[in-house]
Amino acid sequence: YVWEQAEFDIIQRKTRISLHFHLKKEQRKIRHAFSYSWRLWTLPEIKDCLEEAGFRSVHFWVREMPDTSEITRTEGFGAGKDIKYEETTSFQQQDSWNAYIVGVA
Repeated sequence: YVWEQAEFDIIQRKTRISLHFHLKKEQRKIRHAFSYSWRLWTLPEIKDCLEEAGFRSVHFWVREMPDTSEITRTEGFGAGKDIKYEETTSFQQQDSWNAYIVGVA
């Protein structure tokens, strides 16, 4: 599948995303199989919401992800990579990253 971010409003932090499927056996593409519009929340905003909801502590585990423009195939994506998730309180902006957020009650 292909994940496409069609637009992003930096003021309102709203985005429009579509998933496209490339069916090799059938030799066809399904564009916009799924489309979503949502607001992207920042990690500090999520942390504030969790603390306001009563969680005693909030932890972030972050890792840099491969640059999607350099990925030529999806087999083994992320498998065997030396880059692991690490708990952190600071992380410099990267082109592609992923985070797990854990709230402890």
